Amino acid sequence: MRPRRLEVEGFTAFRAKTVVDFDGADLFAFVGPTGSGKSSLVDALLFALYGVVPRLGKAAVEPIISLGKSEARVRFDFSVGETEYVAARVVRRTKTGATTAEARLEGGPESIMGADEVTEAVEALVGLGFDHFTKCVVLPQGEFAAFLQDTPAKKQELLRELLDLGRIQIVRKLALDRQKVADTTLDLLSIQLEDLVFASEEALNAAETKRDKLAAIREEIDAAEPELEAARASAVAATEDTERARREAALLQAIEMPSDLADLTKVVEQTAAQLKAAEAGAVDAEKQRIGLEKQSGEIPDLAALARVLDLHHRLAAEIEAEAAASEQENAAGVEAERAKAASSASEIALVAALGRLDEVRRLHAAHDLAEHLEVGEPCPVCRQTVGELPDDESIPDELAAAAALVRQLREQVATAAAVTVQSGEQLAAAASRHAEAARRVASLRESLADQPVASESERLMAARKDLNVRLQGAIEVEQEARRRVETARAQERGVAQTIDRARRDFDTTRDSLAALSPPVAERKRLEEDWTSLVEWAAETARSRTKSANDLERVAGETRDTIDRQERLVIEKLRGLGVDFDNRKVQRLRDICVEALAVTTQEVERIATARSKASKLAGERDRHREQSVVAKTLAQHLAANGFEGWLMAEALEALVEGANQRLDDLSSGAFSLELEKRDFRIIDHRNADERRSVKTLSGGETFLVSLALALALAEQLASMSVHGVARLESMFLDEGFGSLDSESLDVVAAVIHELGSDGRTIGLITHVKDLAEQVPVRFEVRKGPAGATVERTDA
Repeated sequence: MRPRRLEVEGFTAFRAKTVVDFDGADLFAFVGPTGSGKSSLVDALLFALYGVVPRLGKAAVEPIISLGKSEARVRFDFSVGETEYVAARVVRRTKTGATTAEARLEGGPESIMGADEVTEAVEALVGLGFDHFTKCVVLPQGEFAAFLQDTPAKKQELLRELLDLGRIQIVRKLALDRQKVADTTLDLLSIQLEDLVFASEEALNAAETKRDKLAAIREEIDAAEPELEAARASAVAATEDTERARREAALLQAIEMPSDLADLTKVVEQTAAQLKAAEAGAVDAEKQRIGLEKQSGEIPDLAALARVLDLHHRLAAEIEAEAAASEQENAAGVEAERAKAASSASEIALVAALGRLDEVRRLHAAHDLAEHLEVGEPCPVCRQTVGELPDDESIPDELAAAAALVRQLREQVATAAAVTVQSGEQLAAAASRHAEAARRVASLRESLADQPVASESERLMAARKDLNVRLQGAIEVEQEARRRVETARAQERGVAQTIDRARRDFDTTRDSLAALSPPVAERKRLEEDWTSLVEWAAETARSRTKSANDLERVAGETRDTIDRQERLVIEKLRGLGVDFDNRKVQRLRDICVEALAVTTQEVERIATARSKASKLAGERDRHREQSVVAKTLAQHLAANGFEGWLMAEALEALVEGANQRLDDLSSGAFSLELEKRDFRIIDHRNADERRSVKTLSGGETFLVSLALALALAEQLASMSVHGVARLESMFLDEGFGSLDSESLDVVAAVIHELGSDGRTIGLITHVKDLAEQVPVRFEVRKGPAGATVERTDA
């Protein structure tokens, strides 16, 4: 990596935009007083590449932002081989600190964005991580002067730090952790293998044999299943028929005649009698009213008395009417006498015919007796109840003729009697009319001849009033009687409704038995219908109970047959270890299929377990090997083991590399050797005298320290985890202030020699005499507005 250009703004002391152009500067120096910002330029270079400032660490980046600025910007142009790159980063303040998320790297096949992504790309390009870069490129020269003269223990501590040998302990810890993980995994694998100990070859063979036998039993069940299924269906049907017959019998046995039906019949009769009595009372009251009304009609009212004078005008007419009525009465009397004579003659003939009929009947008494017999009635001869009528025989003609004559004469007598009654009624009517006419005449004459006095009129008036009072009483009595009739009728309707409800209850009960074909109700008397239904129900219940017993017997015999066949299969299944206790599944085939499925799964489980056990055994062997390797590695990487050996080898390699550099730097005057892990100087100009490094002058100490620093830088570069490092540049930071003029000349000569081998060498110093011997100087000054940089070429 060679620097080309550095641009900073808002970075530590460099508030304004500042550019450092390295073009043509193969050997240069950052020159300025202490605190002017020289080292900040190297910090900016490192921050552009790795996003870290050595003095602050990875977490603290906010302090690099200039006071009063919100952000710091750094751009570093550099080349690796023939390719040029640009690395740029921005630090911005936030409420909680600062962020470095904005970063980019340009120059490769594609631009790379992101802080971590840029850092990873730089490490790959340069071949060094941040820690190695700060030890190989920015040389801690002052530390190596102390390193040269320190005690062996401090040398080892510094070397461990510079060589990053702490990673060995990290590796050792990782090895121990890996051993622990491997051992833990071994324990887990052992437990798992113990859990799989059941998966032996014998167990697999036994499970496969059981599976095959169960499959054979299932085939046997399948072959017998149609016949068994038909038998089961028959048993189920018989059981259902049994239950249905028992339900029907229970239903029929529950049929009973209502207990209050007899009382209801009595209530009906009582209600009918009460209604009849109420209606008779109403009729009597009506007759009483009518009689009084009739009497009221016979007694004239007061207005009639005023009409007495009018009767004189009607008297002549009434006399004429009386004569006509007398003639009509006489004529009706003649007709009545004729009718009586005819009726008497018919009656005489009838008596004679009856006599003749009696004579004929005596002659034919048996036929006559048989004609008048009735079944169930007593015989008029023997007084025994007639059970059946004698065979019908032809009636003798003589008896039939006598009987016919009697019937004919009876009809004539009845007709004559009717005519006589009619003639009598007509005569009575005519006599009544005649009498009425005579009465009216007499009444009128009396009324006209003998007028009533006042007292008589008053009497008639009083009688009229009394009649009116009694008539009003009769009307009220009649009304009360009619109210009783309505009450009785209402009671009758209530009873009728009760009867209707009882009838509906009967119909409901009978309808509930419709499926059983109950007898048809006569619907004349409810009690008789109930009696017929109850008797039928009792008989039918006995029939249904007998059918249920027969069906139950058939179902039991069928189930016994099925049980015998299933027990044979059950014994086979039990022989194979099938458990039948507390099993919800009842069908043998389902049990067998379930057992077969379980056994098949067991076969698969054992086979899978055997395969898993084989794999686990392989993993156990692999982890056992890993545990042994990790344990052995941890033992080798102990502090008294590999690290001690590596430290000794590193010191040997460091001395060898330093001697190669020191031979050139000192023109063969000095070389180093190790003695009990401490450095000794061999002074070749003084007969290879061996002496302490503390006897070296300031310039000699710088040369030896620089040789050690260069050797370690090259050694660290070869050890980089990012590949072979490209050490095309080197920065020497401070360490020159304690040198005398002679030593400075030596240092200057050495630096010129380092620059002559193709590297870019940069010095960071405040020593003006040394800086003046460098061809390119960057003067760093710090003012009120911040630090500035000015390039000066010699």
